[in-house]
Amino acid sequence: MHAIGPQRVVNLAFFGIGLCAILFGCLAFIEDRTLFVALSILVKILTGFFDGGLYPAVFTIYSIETPDSISTSIAIFEVFFGIGAVAGPILCGLLLEAVGFTYVYVTVGSCIIVSAVAIFLFAPKVEVKNGSSTHLIHDEETSEGTPRIHNPGFFKLLTIPTVLLVVFSLSTTSASIGFITATSALHYSYLTPTMMAAMFTAGTVVYTLICPFWGYAADHGWISKTNIMVAGAALIAIGFSFLGPLPFLPVERMTWCGFVAFSFHGIGIGGSVMTAYHHALKAALVDGFPDNSHTYGLVSSLYIATFSLGNAVGPFVSGVLYDVVGFRWGTMFIIALGLLVIVSAVLLKFVQLKKKIYI
Repeated sequence: MHAIGPQRVVNLAFFGIGLCAILFGCLAFIEDRTLFVALSILVKILTGFFDGGLYPAVFTIYSIETPDSISTSIAIFEVFFGIGAVAGPILCGLLLEAVGFTYVYVTVGSCIIVSAVAIFLFAPKVEVKNGSSTHLIHDEETSEGTPRIHNPGFFKLLTIPTVLLVVFSLSTTSASIGFITATSALHYSYLTPTMMAAMFTAGTVVYTLICPFWGYAADHGWISKTNIMVAGAALIAIGFSFLGPLPFLPVERMTWCGFVAFSFHGIGIGGSVMTAYHHALKAALVDGFPDNSHTYGLVSSLYIATFSLGNAVGPFVSGVLYDVVGFRWGTMFIIALGLLVIVSAVLLKFVQLKKKIYI
């Protein structure tokens, strides 16, 4: 991305994702089961490759174009993502019934490619400068005596305490998403498909609505980014307390508990996700990383890698715990992680009192 620029990466990513969607739809014409499975996996790997390039490029553009309101910009991005997450399954379901599997993916893929062409032709050009031009931090915020790092890398980034806290918080959040997606439907299997869909949708709707608040609050200093992450972890833990509900409570699973759980979960995700990138980026800049597109891409790549890792671990752990101890005791895993995030943030606050670090 540093070589060709974030805007070109966005164009290539959109084009690649659209092309993969079309290819996936065309797999319906393959009759051999083994070949179908093999090509499906290949197409999904390619989709993940292009998707992995999209988010770092988008976040880098936000850092360049809106340095004073990065969290708000990400919040607006997530609002439209949430709208798509709610409307997409409904529209695709209607198209699936009307025209069939292949045409759904070909239609969606074609729309994405058209978007890529529109961005290429009409979007304003993003001016990428290698110097400290965006003023994401002020001189007095830089750690005293900290020299600028000329060749930053992932390992150096992971030595920054605040970045490690962000990584832990974000991976916990994404693990909770994977956990809740993998086995909550089994736990609430007595619900009708409509009620189940409404429960999942409730969390997405709440997340979509709360994102602008968290982003605006972070950018305008209403609440510190660390405190927002702590609030997010606490809300996720509260949501999972209702989801089971807690195994040591003498109550059975209830539908209203599921809706409350998904709602708290949506609010908590918003708090964690909206501040993670901006918080880690500012910590890196204060620690001496150069204020340029290379650092933005590095931090955003760490963000996506962390989120993806948690999203992969969450369903696996969820399935294992469901088989071994059951769903209700399994939720204690995410609750424990949320509490550890809170404890880690408190400990880091104590460290800050003795040593001047950004948190």
